[in-house]
Amino acid sequence: MKKLLDNLRDSERAQFTLVFCIITTVLAIEVVYYTLFLNTWFDEANFAYKSWLSGNGLALPFIDFTNKYPSFIFYLEALLQKLWGPTILGARILSAAFLAGSLVLLYRIGKQIGGKFIGVLALAFLAANPYLVGYYTSATPYAATVFFLLLGFWLLEKDNLNIRSRVFLASGAMMLGALVRYNVIPVMILLWLYIGLRWRKWNYVWLSVGTTAGLLLIAFLPYAYIDGYGALVWFVAMFGPLVPTTFKLPSAEGPHSLFSLLGANYIASFTPFFIKFFPILAIVGGGCLAWILSGAQAMRESISRHRATAFATAIFLTLFAAHFIVPTDQWSLLHSLYFLPFGIIAAAGMISIVVEKLKSVDAWRFVRIPVVSFIIATLLASSVSLALSGPDIIFFNHWDLGESDLARVARGGAYLASLTKPEDILMSFDSPHDVFMAGRVQIPQTINGEFTYLRDTPAEDLKPFAYFNHGMFIDWLENYADVVVFQKAFLPETILGNGADLKQFETILASKYQLVGSIENVYPRKYTRGDGVMEVYRRK
Repeated sequence: MKKLLDNLRDSERAQFTLVFCIITTVLAIEVVYYTLFLNTWFDEANFAYKSWLSGNGLALPFIDFTNKYPSFIFYLEALLQKLWGPTILGARILSAAFLAGSLVLLYRIGKQIGGKFIGVLALAFLAANPYLVGYYTSATPYAATVFFLLLGFWLLEKDNLNIRSRVFLASGAMMLGALVRYNVIPVMILLWLYIGLRWRKWNYVWLSVGTTAGLLLIAFLPYAYIDGYGALVWFVAMFGPLVPTTFKLPSAEGPHSLFSLLGANYIASFTPFFIKFFPILAIVGGGCLAWILSGAQAMRESISRHRATAFATAIFLTLFAAHFIVPTDQWSLLHSLYFLPFGIIAAAGMISIVVEKLKSVDAWRFVRIPVVSFIIATLLASSVSLALSGPDIIFFNHWDLGESDLARVARGGAYLASLTKPEDILMSFDSPHDVFMAGRVQIPQTINGEFTYLRDTPAEDLKPFAYFNHGMFIDWLENYADVVVFQKAFLPETILGNGADLKQFETILASKYQLVGSIENVYPRKYTRGDGVMEVYRRK
């Protein structure tokens, strides 16, 4: 044992192999665990269900339901659902594949920046953050977005390719990331600026712009054919209060001004971001401050020597500002998943710069052990803290596969399928998990529930956006739906509330439908109320 420890202490290769194996093992365990046991929520079912409907020719985006996802990822998911049938697990496996590719790219980029240990450090930042790993394995487009952005970043830094090829391939890859989620389009502007500043030739910039525009045109064509105006509205919706009223989605509150969104909740909205990712923010912020304080000339020289770190920092800070500094009414901490990997690259690059400076003055050998120990302790502490930070991402708190959220909704879907026919039209007030897993068609406009429900807005103002109002809902209930399915304990939290609308619903239900079955514990934990009893009613 002593000989083994001595060999480990003296051999850099042995140290690297041990650390690499530990971190990749932790990542593999996290990915498998979250693929199977992550508590599901509306976004997973929403994305998968609408893709399944489209893939099977049962509904179309913008015509039958609202859709904020670009066509590239939406139809990729539709193909998956067409081949595998209704599946959330399959979509999670697809995300896990994109995440695996992102991990490889993260390591290779880190290695390019500062060597193999910096590459491993980049992986360690991610492994120590169960919030990121958990949501990257979910049945949502986060991992795909990050994969294509990282792929473009890596291609741009590949010195063994000629410049034209690097620009063309990197622009195409990054634009595919933007065609997974429009939120990251600001990256393309940064890319053009980076290309122009680095190579000082307009033809490379125009090559990048042309590649971007060509892919955007090709990807937008299917949506333009279906409903060009609806697709355009959802494209510009990401700019929130900056969007002209002409292109705004219907809202019961009316248009928001930029000023109206500033207030007491402004700081509270992005405070969780600082809490969850403090180590990354502290390192990147400290590095940027050091650059600024070093003086203009020294800063330019340092950025010139560490272009990749500077570019990653620019992407990280720009997307952070786009999602959290300019307020919108659709803020979400989940938006940080689009750019945190670039924060990790930037943080790893900043550490690499510090190590490089310490080595240049022969100080690294004196501080190496305490610095490495501090980094390890910080990552471990942040991992424990994050693991206990919320109900949706709690590390290793479920082990019974038969009672996982995926098993619960699969059980509910199988039961619902046994009581219905493929041609039935269903009305549901719950997250669409069970209807989706049953392979049945819910009235498409109602999939988003209260998000697309404006009670008293005229129907002619809502139909172009696949929204609905109370009158449309009552008409569907009285004359159109074959089956109504809901969790009674959850009804007060839906569009029906606790008042007259709920009583009207109950009256129509009693006169036109009869209970044909019920089953408990078939809803995701997030939406379960009481015993989570699903009640199924069929038209008399």
